[in-house]
Amino acid sequence: METKISSERRQASSGKRVPFKVTINRDGSTAMWDGEILLRPGLWHRLRGGVVFKVEADTVSDSVIEAFDRELETLDLQALNESYAK
Repeated sequence: METKISSERRQASSGKRVPFKVTINRDGSTAMWDGEILLRPGLWHRLRGGVVFKVEADTVSDSVIEAFDRELETLDLQALNESYAK
């Protein structure tokens, strides 16, 4: 079953609000996800995504957002923006 989420999250380390899109594909108690963040208008950066295990139908979105937040915290948003400017 595929679920799509579009929203904004705040990157804790920088305090910046980051628009994002996440796609979740759940199969039983496993959910695969991928996503993108909006660096600036018209420029989306694809995330690595991943797999979340032992999820239930009513907790899968929360589990994926937790994984998304962990990946978001590893990103240097300024460096990403600069790398696309070259």
